Amino acid sequence: MDKLIRRLAASIFRPSQNQRFGSQFVRQILSGALATSVDLLVFHIGLAWSLSAQAAALISVFSGAVVNFLITRYYVFGHIQEQKKDILTQITFYIPAVLVSLGLTQLIIYVFHNQLGWNPMLVRAGAVPVVYLWTVLCGKFIIFNKAQSK
Repeated sequence: MDKLIRRLAASIFRPSQNQRFGSQFVRQILSGALATSVDLLVFHIGLAWSLSAQAAALISVFSGAVVNFLITRYYVFGHIQEQKKDILTQITFYIPAVLVSLGLTQLIIYVFHNQLGWNPMLVRAGAVPVVYLWTVLCGKFIIFNKAQSK
């Protein structure tokens, strides 16, 4: 049990030393939770300031995206020098991924809040798994992929 706890701690707190998929998955969950928390907090504040759900989502998605990019680049995948793309290229790939995330979020809000009248906070929270899956797949296989070891 002690060995398992030490391995889990190493995968969480020393990402550069542990690049296995399972360890990255744990770090991705943690970074996703933090970025999602920022996103939902900004969305809630936007609604409290009487912004429309669409406007609040626009601001919150980009806020969460900035947090997610930074955490994912430096923490989830670590070993910056092994990543295939430099930061400017990664940002260039990340922006369209964020725009797709924003489009998915806006569509879900439009259908479930604007058309069906559901609570905007619940709708926004419900959009999280769809956007999260999209973001994880893009990050792992397109944006932060690593050069193959020879």
